Amino acid sequence: MRESPRWMQVWTRLKRKDPILISALQSVVLDLGWGEKILGMELWTLWELNWAGTGDPSEILLQETTVLANPNREKAWIRSEGAGGAPPGTRPGSWQWCLAWDREQPRAGHAFRVCERLLDRCGMKCHELIRAQVWGLNWGGTVIDPRRATLDVAMTRSRREGLLINPHVHAHQIFSESIPFPWWIRHEETGATL
Repeated sequence: MRESPRWMQVWTRLKRKDPILISALQSVVLDLGWGEKILGMELWTLWELNWAGTGDPSEILLQETTVLANPNREKAWIRSEGAGGAPPGTRPGSWQWCLAWDREQPRAGHAFRVCERLLDRCGMKCHELIRAQVWGLNWGGTVIDPRRATLDVAMTRSRREGLLINPHVHAHQIFSESIPFPWWIRHEETGATL
């Protein structure tokens, strides 16, 4: 019997305060001049897998291995087909989500090595694997176009314009309110603002 591919997202973030997030928020508020317009930011790492295997590897994946998350220093959350509830990338109100990933990543050797480890330790055969940084930005009511503001903060154009994405290295997507499951679309490798 042939196993059908399934999708899974693994979301991780540091258990303690994230110095990258703190530094980014300070830069957005002070250096880029967004001040009181931004109410909050979040930073997650999102792994999305298209895989085949038997059973549910969630417990092994998060508690018995460090392939995608280190349980000693990271909180992890799994979103899979038919389970998982609302993902971290879902917030009411004026949250915008910016996903950034290396343009070469879908073809990189690192993904191949991670897939080998997932097969060895969890019995998961990966068909596709992608890793992205997810920046969540919560905008106040004075921002007329939160989507545009997110793109302005995200896309680095100069020392005073943008911060989160290097357009020469990163592809990106921006979502309002929630990130779809699955989000990775093969023909969008160069990044798109949906």
